[in-house]
Amino acid sequence: MPLMTSTSLMRLMLDLSLPLKQLLLAPKLTQSLRSTIPPKTYPTQGKKCKPRSLISHSIKLPTRLGNILRAAERRPYDRYGLETITCWSRLWLLMPDSARKELQDARTELNNGVRILSWSILFLVWTIWTWWAIPCAIASAFFAYCWILDSAIVYGDLIESVFDLYRTSLYQSLRFPLPAHPGEEKAMGLQVTEYLFRGSQSDRLQFTPSASGEKK
Repeated sequence: MPLMTSTSLMRLMLDLSLPLKQLLLAPKLTQSLRSTIPPKTYPTQGKKCKPRSLISHSIKLPTRLGNILRAAERRPYDRYGLETITCWSRLWLLMPDSARKELQDARTELNNGVRILSWSILFLVWTIWTWWAIPCAIASAFFAYCWILDSAIVYGDLIESVFDLYRTSLYQSLRFPLPAHPGEEKAMGLQVTEYLFRGSQSDRLQFTPSASGEKK
């Protein structure tokens, strides 16, 4: 299931199995997807919100890419109380095939950018024989990093969209009551996260009747 966390990014740097020629011929999914998502700033009662990649200084990472991925992990928790890592595998099973394909395509695009960056760094080995390998490697690495940032933004927005659209399916599948209004959504989401992570034997937790039970 294509969920990339900020800690799993480094593992991709070691995966160099895709040939460079195939990477350069990869379809440019990023631009088509970015045209379907909102801009980075949003008008709210005459004011502009902060860019979506900004996160709290207490969890800020040293690179922009890390902050983009970390923000994508944090937004569902900050908004709905649903912890991304804990809930993702369950949401993945509830998503339609079309949503899964969009996520897989976005993740593939991000992986391709990481592989090109890795090959660009390895290309510096050729500086032993020729000096022009240095500018070529720098140019390729810059291109790859820009590709990675664009792909990470798209991928992060798609992760957030999954929680926006399918979190109610998660509630219903677990037989949790849906939040009655936005004000109680985060508290309910925290209960779901706690239940999935630790389980519960509390009598205070009440499940809603299943659809089959209501028919009986």
